[in-house]
Amino acid sequence: MLSCFVTSAPAGARPVVVLPAAGYRDWRSAQPERIRAWLEGSGFEAKAGASALLPGADGAVEGALLVLGEAAEPWDFAALRARLPAGDWRLEAVGQTPDLVQAALGFALAGYRFERYRKPRDNDRKEVRLALGADEPARRASIIAEAVFLARDLINTPASDLGPAELADAAGGVAERFDAAIRTIEGDALLAENYPAIHAVGRASSRAPRVVELRWGEPDAPGLTLVGKG
Repeated sequence: MLSCFVTSAPAGARPVVVLPAAGYRDWRSAQPERIRAWLEGSGFEAKAGASALLPGADGAVEGALLVLGEAAEPWDFAALRARLPAGDWRLEAVGQTPDLVQAALGFALAGYRFERYRKPRDNDRKEVRLALGADEPARRASIIAEAVFLARDLINTPASDLGPAELADAAGGVAERFDAAIRTIEGDALLAENYPAIHAVGRASSRAPRVVELRWGEPDAPGLTLVGKG
């Protein structure tokens, strides 16, 4: 599970009030004067994905507000993560219980950073954690997010550093982690395996082309095929 999640709210976890745009006016009218004044004075607009920090009586941040669209999506929760100060947060639904997997996925995806070629910035080290109250949403969101992170890392890596061999290594890491069978067909072996087009395109490069096959379960089970052409 990603480190941005905890399955139970620690003591002192601050609330993120989550509500649909249609319920914003009623919610705001029931809030203390300091919160109403803050939202009105800051020009807050209750539209999908909009968020705001909420002040306590002492002026410190005591919570946050997140407005959902009528059909809540992960992206409604994505911008929230960057706005929140470091610490632990929990969702407090008003009028509409959000899908926790969607919430967790948006929250996780907002934390993606590609740092292979630069040093992390101080803001990247800010630790913001979301308490979900159950293992399953965090587990499912973590699996999806980590898959997306790997795909983004591969896409963001320039071709000079991501040739067929490096792509095969990345596939090998996935195979090892998830107990998958892996087979790599490289160079002239592509002709024997009936991949003449891949061989023809890849032979123009100094890096040998290859096809990588990943399979889970039985040998004839559905799998994943990756192509590296040099």
